[in-house]
Amino acid sequence: MQKVVLFEGVTDLYLGETGFYAAGPAMSGLAPLDMTLPEHEHAVRLREACESRLKEHGNREFSIRHESTSWRVSVLESTIETVFVLRRFPDHSPDLSDLALHPVLRDRLLRERLTGLILVTGAFGNGKTTTASAIVKTRLDLHPGVAVTIEDPPEMPLEGRHRRGVCYQTWARDGDFARGVKAAARWAPSMIYLGEIRDGDAAMEALKAAINGVLVIATMHASDVAEALERLHILASHGQNVESLSISSLMASGLRCLLWQELLGEPDAKRLSMQMLWVDEDDLTLKAKIRDQAWHQVPGEVKVQMGRIRAGLDR
Repeated sequence: MQKVVLFEGVTDLYLGETGFYAAGPAMSGLAPLDMTLPEHEHAVRLREACESRLKEHGNREFSIRHESTSWRVSVLESTIETVFVLRRFPDHSPDLSDLALHPVLRDRLLRERLTGLILVTGAFGNGKTTTASAIVKTRLDLHPGVAVTIEDPPEMPLEGRHRRGVCYQTWARDGDFARGVKAAARWAPSMIYLGEIRDGDAAMEALKAAINGVLVIATMHASDVAEALERLHILASHGQNVESLSISSLMASGLRCLLWQELLGEPDAKRLSMQMLWVDEDDLTLKAKIRDQAWHQVPGEVKVQMGRIRAGLDR
């Protein structure tokens, strides 16, 4: 008897009260699940599991593992029904070598005893979480240490022992990433992964942890490198108790790397395009630009850095 691969090729499910729909890279839009296929009965059970989880915890976003597959779930309330919108989680976290990065970029991200803030940015749906998780996973494979994640909800399977380090995944209570970073800092990890910088307090806590000897990896939405820096500055400026702090000086001291990325190509054949701004501790010129909030000069700096890397001048 041929084995049925449940939801093969499906990355997103819409489980409503009146119908079930699926989407995936090879599909053109949403496709209804055929009532005669095994997927339908599994969709029924999956919706029941989502309903049970919602009733038990009340969270409008959560993760769930059902029949050997993990999903991120959001609750959509339409005018007539409650729909559970599910995004499939990968079965394993990728390694940085899977992302086709330039070797110099990869080597920099994997330097031993690296500290500071690595900020992974880009538009929605361009693989920021994948890249950030790959950095965490690959560093734990190469270097001893403890990583703590603060996510809402946890997405990639990072929990547990890796080759040389260990990762503990936590859920940001009530979406409070700042409180999660404060708690994580007290546990003295070598690495903190912040699922997303959404507000001023989270931005401030990420920067403060980054200047205190921890490697902080975080994601943030931005349309380009300059906007990413400006947005980080604006968010941090609206955090609590910032009157005595120079945010731009904090950024100049704490920021180690800013990645901006996008996925190009057809839905079923995406390729990663990435720009990197690397801030060495002794790069006083670049630090001065950040301190002076000269965001408009940053794209030129990125172009110079990437050009030197491609020419083999920087290692």
